Amino acid sequence: MSESPNSASTTVYYLYSFSIPLRYNSFTISSIEKDNEFVSGLDNDLLWTNRNIVKDDGVYEQEILKQYPQFICRLTNVYHSDSGGSTSSSVGSTALPEADATAESQEKEDDADNYQAYELVNEYQLKVENLVAAKESNALDILQTEITVVCNALSLALAKYNCNKQLFQPRVEPVWESRTVEKKKIVPESQKSRSYIDGNGNIVYEIRADIACSVSCFTKIYGKFPSEEISAMLKPHNPHYQYVMQEYCAALGTEGIRSKYFHLFCIIEFIEREYVGLAGAERLLNDEQVKTLDKAFKEILKSTELDKTDQAHVASGLKGCMMKMTTDGRAQKLVNILHAMGIDRIEDGGIKFDVNKERMNRHINTRNTLFHGNDTDKELHELVTELMCLDIKVLEYLENC
Repeated sequence: MSESPNSASTTVYYLYSFSIPLRYNSFTISSIEKDNEFVSGLDNDLLWTNRNIVKDDGVYEQEILKQYPQFICRLTNVYHSDSGGSTSSSVGSTALPEADATAESQEKEDDADNYQAYELVNEYQLKVENLVAAKESNALDILQTEITVVCNALSLALAKYNCNKQLFQPRVEPVWESRTVEKKKIVPESQKSRSYIDGNGNIVYEIRADIACSVSCFTKIYGKFPSEEISAMLKPHNPHYQYVMQEYCAALGTEGIRSKYFHLFCIIEFIEREYVGLAGAERLLNDEQVKTLDKAFKEILKSTELDKTDQAHVASGLKGCMMKMTTDGRAQKLVNILHAMGIDRIEDGGIKFDVNKERMNRHINTRNTLFHGNDTDKELHELVTELMCLDIKVLEYLENC
């Protein structure tokens, strides 16, 4: 006897559809007056899929996953209509008018009209369909992971194609309270039809069918940043790239200026530690010299008031320092690492500077000053902008590792 689809499981599964706004602060980070704004979007809608996963592994679950192996994600820009005052995305009911592809001159004219009638706003729309889950809370757990990756990728793209990093530092975040959700109970194919003989001897076929329709509209999205880059960022990367990307995104948005600097400088400290092999510096003292000096220091320590335990502790620390001492100082080693990564000059909009020892010393000194709590906020805005440009290049290097 074959197993009934529900005999191995009492869990009921649903198909969830979510629509969630992803929004960012588009105004200057330091101005109370909303007098300047930076808005950027995708050059095309972005579509991708991910695998549905259920907790149990019964016949019922296997049949559901066979019907719905993947959930679908669509990322679009959002536009504001001057006439109606409402927002519309390229997958919404009010989409941008489609341009006439048969006449180039007419297309350019339509594009200009559309640009004036529909204004790009500081928001994206993420629509997720066919997400299999037993409860909405389970679906939201899956969605949270997906949205974190998407928001980080969008934040990084906004930073990369922002030529005014000193004024605008947007971070994309989900607006959970504005989400919409729909769900539909999943009926396995095996349960959608059955046949039997009624009391009159007639063979009766019962067929259950789900009827659904969808409408999609093609719209011409005006040139923004490449959606292919977002698609690439959504794919798994090496752990070094993931760590640096998270630190970078943590520094965006309305974060305090000191917090921004710490997050961005964490990336510098990370490459100093993980890519020390690129520093190209030699030890200042060889093993024999360290041994001789260590012996001399121990004799000197005997004449102090320190007990034997403290003497040993001091001697060990001195020996460790001598072992680490190199022909180049910290700033020069950092310059060597960045140059080895192909980062020797930054030209990003109006931000232009050479990656040299003097500039790296300035950042190292600022980091040390902040650590001890001294007030240097006046310089921080400029230095944060420099690190935003520099760290973007580090991310590009790590992406190709």
